[in-house]
Amino acid sequence: MVDTRNSSTTAPARPAPTRMELLTRWMAARRRREAAQLGSEEFRQAVIEVGELEVMMNALDVAASGGQPVEPADAGGTHS
Repeated sequence: MVDTRNSSTTAPARPAPTRMELLTRWMAARRRREAAQLGSEEFRQAVIEVGELEVMMNALDVAASGGQPVEPADAGGTHS
């Protein structure tokens, strides 16, 4: 079997996106989700993208906190 991988033809790795870049993409995906018809393929794709971006932002938050889980922002309520 011949190894067809050639390092000269692989694309260079892109730097990891910043939280602001992810947030911008997340807002655009939410707008697409809200504009799409419920149950459509566009809606499904936007839902998946929103979720993936939320996971990526959370991973950045955890890394920035030194690996400790980050408490969600309090939405006006109190924690018991």
